[in-house]
Amino acid sequence: MEYKQFFVKAFEQTPGKWRARVKRLDGKPIIIARRDKAKVDEFVTSPDSSTPDDALRRAIAAIDAGAFSHRPYPT
Repeated sequence: MEYKQFFVKAFEQTPGKWRARVKRLDGKPIIIARRDKAKVDEFVTSPDSSTPDDALRRAIAAIDAGAFSHRPYPT
């Protein structure tokens, strides 16, 4: 699903344990909003969720909380 400027998708890590991947829609790296401003191609939620919907909700909550920058990573 698309949410704001990100693509979020739930996946089953192991049977019955769900996580979600977060990627930018434009394919550029995500900047993690922390002191060192790490950049990653995708972010995977943690801990495991019991349902795909819960995993998606966790990812959306991280986006809403400002965990990732919407701006492109400076080159």
